[in-house]
Amino acid sequence: MKRTSYLLLIAVILINLMGCQRESVPDDTPIENLTLEPGSLKLGMSLDKEPFAYLDDEQITPEGFDVECMKAIAEALGVKLEIIDTTNENLLPSLDAKIYDCAIAEMSPEALDETKYLNVESYTFAYEGDIRTIFLDKKNEQLMLRLDMAFSELLDNGKVGEISQKHFNNDITIGD
Repeated sequence: MKRTSYLLLIAVILINLMGCQRESVPDDTPIENLTLEPGSLKLGMSLDKEPFAYLDDEQITPEGFDVECMKAIAEALGVKLEIIDTTNENLLPSLDAKIYDCAIAEMSPEALDETKYLNVESYTFAYEGDIRTIFLDKKNEQLMLRLDMAFSELLDNGKVGEISQKHFNNDITIGD
């Protein structure tokens, strides 16, 4: 009787564990160990997507919503942001080639290959039927979690709303 009770208890526990998902949280790995170059966060993006990402009037300095948000994220993480301008067609292939740590792109939700890429949930916006988000290699979950946590904090403290007002004249983070 005891053996049957133990087996039943174990079966119930296993069934419950199979239904539970483990919530992912960043570990204590230093941010420098999560990126390709210590002290730097390399970001691939196309700088022809005004108001998200573009070059200033002198065609030298990157500006835009994505640029300012990523600078704030990098600052929160204690690393320097390095922006690598590329075409939309080369964004994900260059991410695959590890030219940068992450990329910002917009694509249809159906086009996201979840077997290869992670995306930062808190940085996912609907834009003209597509989604605009930060993509990372599937193997870089810890960096994704750090980026997500830093961006969530910037959302909570209103920094992202301020950046959004500057570039869109409203706060796109709250669905207006």
